[in-house]
Amino acid sequence: MDINFSKDFDEITPEEPEPHVGLKLLDVEEGKSIDWVEFNRGDHGPRRLETGNFGQLFEILNTCMSDLVRTWGVDIEAHTWLASEPKPLNLKEIAHRIQRYYPSKAKDWGKQADLNVRVMVDKNGNVSECRITNISKAEDFDDRACVEFAKIGKFEPARDLDGAPMDSFYVTSVLYRMN
Repeated sequence: MDINFSKDFDEITPEEPEPHVGLKLLDVEEGKSIDWVEFNRGDHGPRRLETGNFGQLFEILNTCMSDLVRTWGVDIEAHTWLASEPKPLNLKEIAHRIQRYYPSKAKDWGKQADLNVRVMVDKNGNVSECRITNISKAEDFDDRACVEFAKIGKFEPARDLDGAPMDSFYVTSVLYRMN
C-alpha cells in the first residue's frame, strides 16, 4: 500500500521560493486574450469553439474563488499580501501514519481512493481545522488523513510580504493506492 500526496514531500522545503503574491487567481488580462477553445477527440480532428474573450468569465471565477475561501474563515484582504503559503514540515511522517491505517475492508477488497484535503494553518504553524473536500467514489475510507494532519501536522506558517506569519490554508490530495 502507498499513500501519495499531490506534492512530493521530498521536494517541499521551507526555503522553496514562492513566485506568487496573494491568492492564486486567474489572470484577467490573459483571459481577455482568449477568443476560442479547441478540443481534439480521437480521429475526429480538432473542434474549435469561438467563445469570445474570457476576461469577464475570469473576473467572475475570481470572485467565486474569493467568496469560497472567505467561507473557510480566510481573511481575503490579508491574503492580498500573501507572499508564501504554509509548508508542511513533516509530510512524510503524516503519510506514514495515514498508510498504517489503510481501511482494512478497503485493503481486503483492493480498493483505492483519492481525497482532496484542506488544512487550515494558523500563524504559529498549527493545524486549526482539516476537512476532506472531495473523495473519489470509494466506500470504506474515512477521515484518517484529517485525523493525522490535526494530530501531528507541523507547518511553516504562511507569510505576508513583510515576512510576518499569517493564518492561511494548505490544500493537497491524498491518493490511497495498493501495490
